[in-house]
Amino acid sequence: MMAVDALRETRHINRIRAQDLSALWTAQSYRPDITSAVAAVRRLASWLPLGSMCSEPIAQGRTPIYSTEDGGYPCIKTKHINGLIIDESDPDWVTLECASSLAKFKVAQSTVLMNRSGAGSIGRCSVYLGTAAPLTNEHVLHIRVAAPHDPCFVAAYLSSWWGERAIEQGVTGSTGQLNLANEHVSRVPVPALSPDAQRYVGDKIRQAERLRERARSLEVAARVATVKLVGHRSNAQDAVQNLLLAIAGKQAERLDPDEGSTHRRGVLRSRVAPAAMFGRLNAEAYQQEFLDNDRLLRASGWTLTRLGDLVTAPINNSIRGVTEHLSPDHRGVPMFRPADIEGLWMNDASAPRISAAFEQEHAKARVQPGDIVLAIAGTVAAVARIGESVTYGNINGSSARVRLEAPLRGVVLLFLASSFGHRELMRWAVGSVQKHLNLEDLTEVRVPVPPVELCEPFESALQLSGRAYEGSKALLATAISVVEQLIDGQVSEGHLIAAQKALEAGDRSADRDILKALRQSDAPDAKPLISDLDALYALLDESAEEENEG
Repeated sequence: MMAVDALRETRHINRIRAQDLSALWTAQSYRPDITSAVAAVRRLASWLPLGSMCSEPIAQGRTPIYSTEDGGYPCIKTKHINGLIIDESDPDWVTLECASSLAKFKVAQSTVLMNRSGAGSIGRCSVYLGTAAPLTNEHVLHIRVAAPHDPCFVAAYLSSWWGERAIEQGVTGSTGQLNLANEHVSRVPVPALSPDAQRYVGDKIRQAERLRERARSLEVAARVATVKLVGHRSNAQDAVQNLLLAIAGKQAERLDPDEGSTHRRGVLRSRVAPAAMFGRLNAEAYQQEFLDNDRLLRASGWTLTRLGDLVTAPINNSIRGVTEHLSPDHRGVPMFRPADIEGLWMNDASAPRISAAFEQEHAKARVQPGDIVLAIAGTVAAVARIGESVTYGNINGSSARVRLEAPLRGVVLLFLASSFGHRELMRWAVGSVQKHLNLEDLTEVRVPVPPVELCEPFESALQLSGRAYEGSKALLATAISVVEQLIDGQVSEGHLIAAQKALEAGDRSADRDILKALRQSDAPDAKPLISDLDALYALLDESAEEENEG
């Protein structure tokens, strides 16, 4: 995903008409790609300024009082606006008193949120489809789209090439201090399609949200089962049974994925038995929480195996200092970073791109579907998996690749992502100011390995979760692509209306024709945007059945 301001400061010469001038007098506001994008939208049969599509003026959130303790009231910040749908799984927290005083600034369902400041994040848009009514801080604009317009369609347009260029025209300030004026955002031209055409695009995003929730419910069930399994082998059958219920789409046991945590902060003094000593002499490696975790793993009844004895290829990391090799147009091979970890999956949409030739020079750390990426710097010990839609990629120097046999991939990933695995990893961390993990130490990390027959349900759950996650991403990309095809004249508003009416009547043929024509890029040999439409439709049918049963 290219940043809205990625092309800012591009050297250019452009001639514009006097009537195309606005209140903005900066040269970057009139780059040829910006003026042509705005002109293309205004040439459509019907368009409206964004502000006229809203139920109230576009306004920013207010500066909150953040909570100094865990918990409080959820708050969305610019970091959470990184894709078409708000990710509220890990919000920041403000005090309950603050939430009460700022009640009128809470985010209602279907509100479009836009980052109004910050290089690299300015102009990004997401739609909030949750029900928790979070607050935002002052760096986020609230765009409340009114009927008959569809907020999900508006979010898709604002995230398209044309929408982003129209937004970028209003970016002012120097690097690192960029801002968007509310007044400019209100003037951004938006295609004014019929409600049916807007709903066709908007429904793709709402379907994506349902698939994402299915993926997350499976992840939570797998995490809970992992905690029970690792806790003691006597829990194995209960853990697997609970997971099988989740795989079948039925209500599984609800537990805290961190149940059994022995975490205690700030304890740097312990009495350590010689048998508990390992290859570390620093006091932090023997914090009470690590000692408790060690005792729990030893008492679990499972054989503890060195990670180095489980991998099928050396644990490697790769690329450093690649700024000059990054692709400005987001084309090429994804280079995954800890910042691209999203739940248990690597987000290839946010990963920067490098050329295939440059990646080949660092092929020793190439990643492929099923590989685990482990953060060894930055967000130390965070882990995620490469999804099936990624042909191949590479990793930066802050990551390590862990490659395993198929039956073990799921259960090992889930163990490393659990509180038990996190503590096992962190006891190997070194560094006084910037904690990090050394590659040679990762081979010594201990993993409880159950029999293969117990590992299989964990792998199945992750595969199902991965398919739902990939389907969600495909639908989000589809929503943006359809909007871009419409503005580019490759699909008509009439086609979208007909497809939506047919879908409501249970006929997918027109929808299939539109989706089959979408490609991942403009290249002549570009691959289809959705590789397997039948599989996507099957996912949507399963999701609808589970929703109806629930």
